Formats: sequence, structure tokens, C-alpha cells
Amino acid sequence: MTQKKENSFSSKVLLIKPKYGFFPIGFAYVMASLDQNGIPFDFVDLNTQRINYRSLLNKHDYIAIATGGLVGDARFFLDLSKQVKHIRPDLPLIMGGNITQCLKPDILFNRLGIDFVVLGEAETAFPGLLRQLESGEGIFFNLPGIMYKDKNNGTIVRNSTVRLNLDLNDIEPAWHYIDMKRYLDNYHHGF
Repeated sequence: MTQKKENSFSSKVLLIKPKYGFFPIGFAYVMASLDQNGIPFDFVDLNTQRINYRSLLNKHDYIAIATGGLVGDARFFLDLSKQVKHIRPDLPLIMGGNITQCLKPDILFNRLGIDFVVLGEAETAFPGLLRQLESGEGIFFNLPGIMYKDKNNGTIVRNSTVRLNLDLNDIEPAWHYIDMKRYLDNYHHGF
């Protein structure tokens, strides 16, 4: 498990990459964005690591668990949600990636048990969502780039997205958190 040092946040976010061999460029950008915004995190790559959810969640006071990937990993996301919600029912589960575009919102929220979806590029929405969760205020209607289920009336709210401005947000992927040698040596891709 890769750990990010603590700072002004009282809790960390746990990032979990599903066990698939694709190069984790999306997670590398997410971690770079968290670094840039001073948000502490732990990163678990299930392609190269194993974890005991109960032990990990009892050991750390995470503000949320975030994951993402492809629609082919739907069973993993369902299992993850069941395990997390059994151990810590109050812990928000956040999802990003291609699966959020391939599945209907009611499946994401009602079947997979997701609490929040980050739409589009995580750099534009994820840090703001984590700040709002950290504050405890629970005001999500004005956060661009997220989708969530309103706890008061059960409707699914989809906020508008904001395009990532590469002129203002020129960040490099945080490759130093990823076992790059293992990916380069063991998987076939265009790099």
C-alpha cells in the first residue's frame, strides 16, 4: 500500500485500483491531483497487492473510498461495495472512470451501492468533493462534475461538468506511486 503523508485533512481517502492489467494512467492523474491539492491518500493496486478490508478500515479513519475502471469490473465493484458497507456503512464510496458512462445511474447507485460518481476528468471534481466530505456540511448540489443520490428524496442528481483547462492545470501523472516496473515488465501495452 502506498501512503501519502498527512496534512490539513483530518482523514485520508483510500484509492483502490481493481485487478486488471491495463496501465493505471487514470489513477496516476488522480493521485497527482490529490498531491496538488494537499489531500492525503492511501493507494492500493489490487493488480500488485492484496488487502484485508476489515483490517484496513478498522486501522484507518478514511473519509471515503474511491475506485474506478471499466464496466467489465462491475462484479468487483459490487463485491467491494458489499464488503465496505458491511464493515463501515457510513463510509462514502466514490466511483469514476469509464464504467460511470456505460451503466445507468440507477444501477450505479441502487445496484452497485455507490454514493458519489465523479464525472469526466477527476481533477475538476474529485478534490472539491473530498473537501465537502471533510467539512461534514453535505452540500453537493453546487459541486461541478459529480453525481449523487439525494438522501432526502432519493432522486439522482447530476451536476454539470467542467472541462479540464490544460493551460491552467498542467500536471504530470504521479507515476512514483505505481509499481511501474511490474506494469512495464508484465503487461502488453503501447508504452
